[in-house]
Amino acid sequence: MPVSFGPEALVADDMKARSELDKRSRNVSRRWAPSTRSKLERNLADLRHRPTRFRATLAENPSDPLLQDLLMSTYQRELQLLADVGEVPGSLP
Repeated sequence: MPVSFGPEALVADDMKARSELDKRSRNVSRRWAPSTRSKLERNLADLRHRPTRFRATLAENPSDPLLQDLLMSTYQRELQLLADVGEVPGSLP
């Protein structure tokens, strides 16, 4: 049976939640200083790039539980960062 470890492996509800968190975090971060917003964007870019490396390695070792955990942990960190940003009050820089 084929195994998928990319964003397509997430169910529709997860993808919708991710999209909503991303939108909310962009709305909040627009009010931040450019340097702060830039740091957030770099962190998100790094978190979004990591799964590419994990998926390539998982294609070679699909049963590796450590790689599977690292991939899921990366997705969870991205979602947590987006949620944290979305919860920042609008009055903060």
